[in-house]
Formats: sequence, structure tokens, C-alpha cells
Amino acid sequence: MSRSILQKPRQKSNHSLIHSEDAISPASFLKNHYFAYLLAALFSLLLPIILYHYRTLDNNALCRWPWVFADGPPLKSWALLLIITLVAFFLASRSWPKNKPVFLFLSALIIGVSLWGEPEIIMDASRYFTQAKYLEVNGISAFWHGWGNELSAWTDLPLVPFIYGLVLTVFGETRIFIQALTTLFFVGSVWFTYLLARDLWDEETGLLAGLLLLCYPYLLLNIPLMMVDLPTMFFMVLTVYTFCLALQTDTPLPILAAALAIFCTFWAKYSTWILLSILPVIFLVYYKSDPQKTRRRAFYTITITLVLILPLVISLWEVINDQIRLLLDYQRPGLQKWSEGFISTFFFQIHPLVTLSALFGTWIALRKKDRKFIIPLYLIMVLVLVLQVKRIRYLMPIFPMLAITAAYGLRQLADQRLQRFLMLSTLGAALILTFGSYLPFTGQLSAANLKNGGRFLDTISPTSIAIYTVPQKAKDVNLKINVPILDLFTQKKLYLLSDPAEQSPEVNQTSSFRFSWEQDLPDFYDPLPARPANGPDPLVIISSGPLTKLPPLIREKMAGHRQVKSFNRSSGLFTYKTFVTIYYD
Repeated sequence: MSRSILQKPRQKSNHSLIHSEDAISPASFLKNHYFAYLLAALFSLLLPIILYHYRTLDNNALCRWPWVFADGPPLKSWALLLIITLVAFFLASRSWPKNKPVFLFLSALIIGVSLWGEPEIIMDASRYFTQAKYLEVNGISAFWHGWGNELSAWTDLPLVPFIYGLVLTVFGETRIFIQALTTLFFVGSVWFTYLLARDLWDEETGLLAGLLLLCYPYLLLNIPLMMVDLPTMFFMVLTVYTFCLALQTDTPLPILAAALAIFCTFWAKYSTWILLSILPVIFLVYYKSDPQKTRRRAFYTITITLVLILPLVISLWEVINDQIRLLLDYQRPGLQKWSEGFISTFFFQIHPLVTLSALFGTWIALRKKDRKFIIPLYLIMVLVLVLQVKRIRYLMPIFPMLAITAAYGLRQLADQRLQRFLMLSTLGAALILTFGSYLPFTGQLSAANLKNGGRFLDTISPTSIAIYTVPQKAKDVNLKINVPILDLFTQKKLYLLSDPAEQSPEVNQTSSFRFSWEQDLPDFYDPLPARPANGPDPLVIISSGPLTKLPPLIREKMAGHRQVKSFNRSSGLFTYKTFVTIYYD
């Protein structure tokens, strides 16, 4: 068995489960550790049953268990888990692949690509696609000049939409290229989680950390989505890794890499500004080993970072100032009603072994007084214990740190076979939940109508499509926000129709859907000039219910078509629905 650099030689013991370095034969292991193996197997098999029984404790806003398992207990999934547990038992006797980075890379890549069929289930994707398309249509210079002006920025920072816009510019408006990018962000997060844990301790801890990051069903569900949370997580773990590297090495390249990573993290999301307080923590951890070198390299890194960040801050300050006010006056109070419980997050949306191992690892690290453990632990303490952030989306940047603390705890188990069994059975359970329950659940949401409707539009011949969104009350979502999401799923040219007599309701300033009313659609969705010679364009109506009380203009256009295609799938769990009805010839 390989020796962990954290473990000191101990007296031989055939019965120790923690910190032993003895190599144990399969027969000896089964004889002396059958009880530990039995407990691990029971943990794997009974845990889903316990969680299902207490599923009402899960109040996740996206895939809470009472919704996902509304039709009853997932008996087929549990039977599959039984098979996975048995397979894990036999695979545990084999060593991990020798090329651990490649193994992690391929595992994360395969999982990510397998989720590409998921619809865009979060309406915020509308903003990011709109901003990205603005860059594609108008160019890089117009993007930066229009940010926060004619290009609505809400509370977003520009980096991630800018990157998405570059992808659309180079590869075209096809969702698969955005999904390829977000999958690479996920794979990169797994990769740098491995590297960070490896450099802090050893390669085995790094491998476990990377694999444990695959055991977050909620996180896996975010891989194909055109959001900013996953890229932010990538930039955060990249920042921590490169800054640690910059303080230890003697070459200038890590300093430049760390400065660029901090720049990206700073411009990814406002919440990361608080998370960047980890930099002085990392500085203090490494300061004792070589004070002069650590001071010098930290100074160079921060200086270059400020040179990169400040010009953009100055040029966008007016927009940033307005956004910060909105965050303080609207977003911060809103967190109280948008919150999700820690039990929901750390036991239902993340496999409980990750949470329990992280707690165990923290206890061990405190006993050992392991200073390096402060690096992954700090961000968890800031968001969870100090700020009490109870919105799982806002906790995503610290997911790699949680995986590292969990890997540290799991690594303390003396026998690597038991480590591998727990790791493999946990990974299997997380993947079964993701692919067997969460992914089918998202396919039943009304958001899938936009994906299916967009794909259908690509099968008909006209290149221009008229869109009409049925007016809603101010307390509801403005359905116009769905036009960019539909655009993401089709290659057609979309333009928005409106009723001249239609008046926008007064927006509720505390509404959770406020941005949908204040988000202006750019002029590339403006109505096209009439082309009577070409016949009427197909008409798409986006509604939240039956089509009644439509204006005469829209009824006239409906009557000009002979065929109707409806996409009205709904889970029945939410009052907000997105139905798509297409009139065409």
C-alpha cells in the first residue's frame, strides 16, 4: 500500500481501520474487516431508503426529492444500486488506473457529454445567451461599449457571457458548442481539484477529491446549462491552485497564470469577490516556510492582477456601482426567501458520504494541526458558517473545496480496498440518482417545450419565425424572457411580435421574477419588414396556459396557417409553465 505523506509509521495491527500502513491480503482483509465492509455496504444500500423516507427535508428549488419521486419510490434504481454495490465490492480489490489524471479526465468527460440532452431548466440562461448573441451580432467592441447600456446586464459580470459570445462567433449558434465548453469547464474543475489536493498532500488524495466531485447530482445537472455558476467554480479552483503554485515555484509563468486566474474569478460573479479573501489565507499558510520568497511572489502576482483588473473596473464603474446597489437592495434581502436548507444541500443534492467524510477530515486535520487543510476549509467556513449562504447555486464555487476536505477524510481509512469500495459505491449511487431520476425529471418540465419546439422549427423550410408571447401579470414571469432560450435551440431567425395596445404592468420590485420584466431584448429580435411575396412566416406562441383572449393581429396570423404543432409538456408541479404552439404551412 502506498504511504501517505501525512501518515507516520505505526505499529502493525491487523484490526486498525485508520492510519494503518499494513498491506493486507484479500483473505486477511475479509477475515478481520468484514464488519467494516458490511457497514460500508449497508451505508450504501440503506442510505437511499432513509433519505427517501425523510425526503420532505429536501427543499431544493430545482430537483427536490418530493418532486423527483412524486410517483413513488425508485425501486428499479435501488435494484441497480444493489448491483453497483456488488460490482464495487469486486472492483475494490483492484488498484486504481496508473494514469490517474487521464482516468479522471475521461470519467468527467463521459459523464458531462452523457447529460447533453437536458433542456435549459433555469430561466437565467436567457440573459447569458442574449449577451453572448449581442457579441456575435455586433462584435467585441460593441459588446464592451454596450454593456449595461443598450445591452442589459442586470447583476451579471461580463466575463462568462463574453466567452460564450466568442464561442458563438467562432462556431455558430449551436447549443452543442456551448455544452462542449461548459463540459470542459466541468472537466477542468475536476482536473484542478485533483491537482490541488495532490500538491497539498498526495496523488491518492487528489484522485479521491476528483472522483468525489463527480458525486454531486445537483452539480452534474448543471454541466450542460448555459449558466455562469459552473464556469465560476472552475475559475475559483483554478485561482486557488495557481496561487498556491505561484508562491512555491521559482519561475515567472505560475505568477502570470495566477494573475490571469484571479482576473477571471473577479469578473465571473460578484459573489467571488468575497471568496477571493482566500488569497491572504494561502499567503499565510506558505509564509512560514519561506517568508521572503512568499512575500516577493505574492507581491508580483497581486500587482499584475491589479494591472489587469483596474482599467476594466474604471471603464465599467458606473454600471458596476448600479449593480452593487441592486445586489444590496434586492438580491441580499431576496436570499431570505430564496434559501434552501443545509440538509437539502449537503445530504440530498450532494451524496452524504462527501459531507460526512469532510466532517471527519476536518476533525482529523484539527487533531494533526495540518495547516494546509485551512486552504480548502476556509471557503467552506466563509460561505456556510459565517455568511450562512443557503442557496445551493451560490455554494457551487466551493464544491471542489468540499471534495478535497472529503478526500482528506476518506484517505485516513487504513485499507485502500475499503477506500475504493466506498468511493465506487458512492459514485455509482450519485450517477444512478442523476441519470435515473434527475435527468428524466428535467425532461418532464415545461422548459423542455422550448428545446423540443426549437428543434421542430429546424425541420420546416422557412428561415424566419414570428414569435408572440402571451401577456402575464406582474407577479408572474414575463414570457418574453423565453425568446432567447428558444433561439438557443433553433437555427432560424426569430423576431418578436407585439400588440400595440398591450401595456406592461407595473413591476413588483421585490418579485423573484423582476429581471424577466426589466431585461430588454436587443434589436436583433425586432420585427422584420413585411414580405408579402414570400407568404406568412410561421408563428410561434409562447404561453403559460390555453390560448385565449389573443389580439386580432395574432388571430389573423394564426388563421393564415394550415397546421399546428403543440408542445405542452408539464410536470404539474409549478404554476409557471412554458407552452409552445407553432402555426405553419
